[in-house]
Parts: sequence; structure tokens; C-alpha cells
Amino acid sequence: ALGGGATVVLSAVMARDLGGTRRAQVIAALAAATSGKVLAADHLLSTASFDLFFWAAVTALVVRLLRTEDPRLWLAIGATAGVGLLNKYNVAFLLVGLVVGLVVAGRARQLASPWVAAGAVRNASPTSS
Repeated sequence: ALGGGATVVLSAVMARDLGGTRRAQVIAALAAATSGKVLAADHLLSTASFDLFFWAAVTALVVRLLRTEDPRLWLAIGATAGVGLLNKYNVAFLLVGLVVGLVVAGRARQLASPWVAAGAVRNASPTSS
């Protein structure tokens, strides 16, 4: 339930970062809350519910990065993606799609930042057992 609720909140945050009014944020949150995918995945504890959360979190961070152009957000993206990859490898598909999307949209200069490498290193750091 917490993962689903956080996914709904992140949907509203993305609507705000994309320039949406309060009404747009509420509509985005309602759409996410009543989505069949969210309702199906989050009614029980499984990796799918956390997968939705991590996809939403990484996407929200990338939207914020594109809006603010603050390259330090790559650290948060790397950390969030790293934890998401510990849950399920599906996050790798999102990362590949985001890289391709940035290149196709002409925002490849975002990928030239040294912060991208720092985020990737943070993502690939081994965890202690």
C-alpha cells in the first residue's frame, strides 16, 4: 500500500514539474490511483509493487533533472535505479529507454556530464552482506 501511495504521489509531482496546475496534479494522482496496473500490482506484497514505485521515482527524478538542469540529480537517479535493480532487473529497460529518449530528443548533452558517471558508479557499487 505504501508503494502504491508513493507512486500516486510521484505522479502528481511529475505533473507539477511538467507545469501542471493544481487541477492537473489532482487528475494525474486520481488517474494513477485508479489505474488497473497500480490497483492490480499494489493490492498484495510483491516485487511488482516496488517495481512500479522505482519506475515512477526514476522518471520523476529525470523530469526534475530536465526541468532544473541540475546535474547533481544524476546521483539520486543512480541511487534510486540501483535500489530498483536490486528489486527487479526491469529498471534496466527504463534506463535504456531514458538514454535513447534523451538522445532522440536532442538532450544528449545531459549525458555528457561527469555526474552521470558518478551516478552510474553509485548504481554499480557493491553492497556489503
